Amino acid sequence: MVAGRVAVQAPLCCRTPLFAARGADKWVCGHCTVEIAEGKREDPAQEPDQEPETVVPELVDRVLTGLRECPGCKEVFQLEDSDDLLTARCHCGSRLYVEDAQAEAGFQEYRQRQQLKQCPNPGCGALVEKSDGCNKMTCRDKTPPAKPPPPPAATAAALAVTSSWPCKGGALVRVLQGQAGSDQHQLWVELDGRDVPQGSTVELHWGVYRSAPHLWQHPAEVVPPGSHRNERSGAMVSAMQPSGAQGRYILTLTVPAALAPLTAAFVVHVAPPEGAKDSAGRLVRPHFVTPLRGRHFSALIGCSPGSAEQQGVALLLPAAGRQAAAGGGRAAGSAAKPSVLEFGGGAAAAAAQKHTVNFSVRCRGADRVCLVLLRPQEAAAAGQQQQQQQQQQGGQQQEWGMVELVLDPVLNRTGELWHIAVEGLHDLEQLCYGWRLEGDVSWESGCRVQPDLLLLDPCNPALRYFNADEASQRAPLPLPTVNLPDGTQAAVSSTLAGLAQELARQQQIAAAGPAVAGEAAAESFVPRPDLALEELRLLEVDVRTFAQGKGVQHPGTYLGVAERAAHIRAVGANAVVLTPSYATAKGIGLLSRAALHYMAADPQLATRDRSTSLAAAAEFRQMVAQLHEQGIEVLLQVDLTFTAEGTDAHPSSLSLRGLDYGSYYRTNGVLNCGSAAAQQYILRTLHHWAQEGVDGFCFVNAENMVQDREGVILDAPPLADAICHDPLLKPLKLIAAPGDESLLPRSGVRGFPHWGLWQQRNAGFGRDLMAFLAEDTPGLLTAVAGRLTGSAAVFDSDWDMPGLPGDLAIGRRPAFCINSVTVLGRQSIAELAAEAAELAAAATAAGATNPMARTSSPPSAATISKSLLAMAVLALGVPIIPQDAVADLPSAHFVGVLQRLRQRLAPLLLPPRFDSPRDIRWHSASDAAAEPVWDVEAAAEAGVVPERDGNYIGFSVRGSGGQAVYVGVNPYPHVVSAALPLPPPGRVWERVVDTSLQPPEDALMEGGTPVRARSMPVAAKAVIVLQAAVVETANLQQPTQYLPTQ
Repeated sequence: MVAGRVAVQAPLCCRTPLFAARGADKWVCGHCTVEIAEGKREDPAQEPDQEPETVVPELVDRVLTGLRECPGCKEVFQLEDSDDLLTARCHCGSRLYVEDAQAEAGFQEYRQRQQLKQCPNPGCGALVEKSDGCNKMTCRDKTPPAKPPPPPAATAAALAVTSSWPCKGGALVRVLQGQAGSDQHQLWVELDGRDVPQGSTVELHWGVYRSAPHLWQHPAEVVPPGSHRNERSGAMVSAMQPSGAQGRYILTLTVPAALAPLTAAFVVHVAPPEGAKDSAGRLVRPHFVTPLRGRHFSALIGCSPGSAEQQGVALLLPAAGRQAAAGGGRAAGSAAKPSVLEFGGGAAAAAAQKHTVNFSVRCRGADRVCLVLLRPQEAAAAGQQQQQQQQQQGGQQQEWGMVELVLDPVLNRTGELWHIAVEGLHDLEQLCYGWRLEGDVSWESGCRVQPDLLLLDPCNPALRYFNADEASQRAPLPLPTVNLPDGTQAAVSSTLAGLAQELARQQQIAAAGPAVAGEAAAESFVPRPDLALEELRLLEVDVRTFAQGKGVQHPGTYLGVAERAAHIRAVGANAVVLTPSYATAKGIGLLSRAALHYMAADPQLATRDRSTSLAAAAEFRQMVAQLHEQGIEVLLQVDLTFTAEGTDAHPSSLSLRGLDYGSYYRTNGVLNCGSAAAQQYILRTLHHWAQEGVDGFCFVNAENMVQDREGVILDAPPLADAICHDPLLKPLKLIAAPGDESLLPRSGVRGFPHWGLWQQRNAGFGRDLMAFLAEDTPGLLTAVAGRLTGSAAVFDSDWDMPGLPGDLAIGRRPAFCINSVTVLGRQSIAELAAEAAELAAAATAAGATNPMARTSSPPSAATISKSLLAMAVLALGVPIIPQDAVADLPSAHFVGVLQRLRQRLAPLLLPPRFDSPRDIRWHSASDAAAEPVWDVEAAAEAGVVPERDGNYIGFSVRGSGGQAVYVGVNPYPHVVSAALPLPPPGRVWERVVDTSLQPPEDALMEGGTPVRARSMPVAAKAVIVLQAAVVETANLQQPTQYLPTQ
């Protein structure tokens, strides 16, 4: 039994094409191979002028020549004119697409199941039932399948691009591209339509466009002879010529290189002879051959589809070499017309080396994406003569050069990524660009496309700042404009200068040779200090305000921070945490700054050129290298909440918000760290800064990182998991600094989800110590003791809590705890101390029952400030000190001595693990042998009379070899007489820290005052530290009374 195939469609059977065996009563679904009776099929042999019956919902025959079924409303209708295929849609706006691949798969499955043999001749494809004996098959059609014809030899063109377009109905359209010389592009369009009847008239309806796909242009240099314009559709109609076997037609278009880049769009119209029928005996009507995807075929000229592998920009192979290879046929002395991409460059641009650059961006809700290339006029090498002519004409400023390229939704799109490779670009360091979108502008959808805005590339760290007034007058499109932290206003654009730098570096390496380049790289390489967590001592630094003062030659810059390396080491720090040093603008955030671009260095922190982020990035790397040479690590603070793009109440789309608000932001204008798009972008940003040399990151407002896309708090958020297990980021220091610990999993009782890898800024440390020391809040002794010994409840392992996931239950060493009293950019330690001093003075003035209080003067703010710093430095964990706490010389000296004491007393105060053995004892104020009353309420219920100074806390730690240290904290606004434990045998207590004393006596490394009494007065709000010293004379061991100074 011989059969032919017919493509039909069945709405009730997966809406996939069917195939049928001629002469049989079986029609089989191309998807599920269910057999459908012949009687349920609509008769396809109806006359063209008859309306198709819509009362047959089971099966509608797919007749490509004129019958259409709408997938949205199930209405079957016949096109009045085949030209309507260019623009016509159903009343509901839908259009039908048929996937022939599904039909072919179903057909082959049916053939194998029914044991049918298919003719191997692609031009036939008939089916024959297998039978016993010989099954050798000989096709009556002796015509072998024709191969695609080669391009005409007369063109001498170099083949560049070949693409194949499967079509509705089974035809195939091939597009071949090449260059004839260096000044022409050639385009060959070939139709491989095996079912096209002989004698058919085949025409190409085409046009070209660059920025407006709805306005097809027809340059006279491109139009073939004999063509005419279809006034109804606006397309140019050119006849295609038969080529080779039946059904193959070809047309050649020649496009001058000066017109590139542009896009050629076309469809193929087939007009069969009157009465022509197909292989199934059905009448063939005039019809358009259209692609399975898209409304028309497309071919990119002067550019290519590009790649979606890497977002941002990437330099591909230079186009100049290929153009030179193809340009051998040009006559000597002839000059090619400059390309449109050489705008503003003149003859110098035509002679410049040209490159191919790949552009890629992610956007979800855009129907149309345009790449806008800009060449600022002052960078266009216009020449002095041209500038003089402008001045003579009245001083009018010339508008910047611009080319806008609209990307094809089929060729230039992969999923949610749009990409294009543009050829012929020169002077990359002077070329700027941006993205412009058209699409869903509705607020509710989350896309919020704004067609009038030019957007920055979020994955390109190269930015350029322009004077806002000048840019508004000279730029063809409005550039993103921001208010900078210094109060000025700037227009911002992405630039290709980074690619130019990379190209220049590669050329230098090639010129110098690999050996010389390797030696230069080895000399410039500075290894990271790679400090252990237990060795860290952090200083929180803001570049603008820290890089100031005497001896700073570059104030307020990255290099100015490096110039203050001696000060950093003098205060005992060996690592700095830089407040956000990426490009920022005025906005909601620490220090009233918000991220403008997470990957770009801040141009305002550079010394030489404050208009480009690349100059700032070079100085950032120089700063990092100089600090590494001093043994100082550099950690970058990152705020993944508000950006400079504003909130819903005050939106200001610059980049991410304009590209895809729904994927990158939450409804309150905060970055949506729960979306996959934002997570990929954040990881790429961190990779970029890791490659710039930073030693770690501190994530402020880290509670935003634990929420999913809908804002639900997760025990194991994927972003935090991905960061700490990333092979490039895992070796670095990762610090989570939540602003509100109640928004962490389990209300923050186990801290930030850590997997045993994340450090955490312990916000509870400063909160409890301030309540204890400044407000004298009762009942905090247990909490304060826990904070001073590393906050084991948060950082030690806890496998007993029911339902606790492993990433929270696993323990961390004490060094994972970052102790801080406050955060730089919020209320300073001095301000907190001043408020506490006012409260203490008020308490003293109100009177007290304690006789010591009546004779005590109120504590000073300086005493409280130093007490807070002393507890932060000496507590178990890693201290982080804000720069304003060491801004003056006395404070810097005090903290520096504390840091060195911390190192010397580390064996006693800083055990490496929570379960490390050590002899720690707690002491009350009245009896050194007794511990404080930890639970005041329980003691009161038991009838225990509270101590007069029961809120005083002291502890001592003893080690081997007679080592010992005592730390006492007095939270009262009056002096407390604290009983001291006995020192080790042969030792005497030596006071090394007393925050109530004037500098430099407040902190000493050596030569502290011996304490020979069994008790000593501790001033109001003061902290004391005693260390065991060797007894040099016998009488030093005799106890004497130590009276406080009134």
